[in-house]
Amino acid sequence: MAAWRQTPNGVASHLRTRRGYSPADAQAVAFWILHPAASCAICGVPGAIVAALYDRGGPFKRGPDSANRRLQADRIDCWQAHALENTRPACWPCNAARGRGIRTDYSVAEEVRAWWRENAPRDLLAWLEAPPPCRPGEGVDLSAAI
Repeated sequence: MAAWRQTPNGVASHLRTRRGYSPADAQAVAFWILHPAASCAICGVPGAIVAALYDRGGPFKRGPDSANRRLQADRIDCWQAHALENTRPACWPCNAARGRGIRTDYSVAEEVRAWWRENAPRDLLAWLEAPPPCRPGEGVDLSAAI
């Protein structure tokens, strides 16, 4: 059962039944987050690196091991519906650190990329040479409203 959840059909089924995506959107998002060339839209870590770290048994920044197996479907605006146009791939540390849009994408990217530099095996870090996909000030910052 657990292996099936890592297939496009298994991920799509989860997105439909647990998150409310339409069948077409669920299939598209599943294909997208499982694609070998996909990377986190916030910090830039490639999905292949996420999977390699999982296969090695970690270390993981946060969450259960199973959450760190692959990229996740992240809603860009958490107050909007689970739909393809409101979804992007994100690694679990970025998705969890962002919370309900309280922190900017850039502040999350800086934190997560610093963790990668400190904790991940050196052979998995070449992707850090590129800047994060997000820029300073991007993302919703609601911290002043709290």
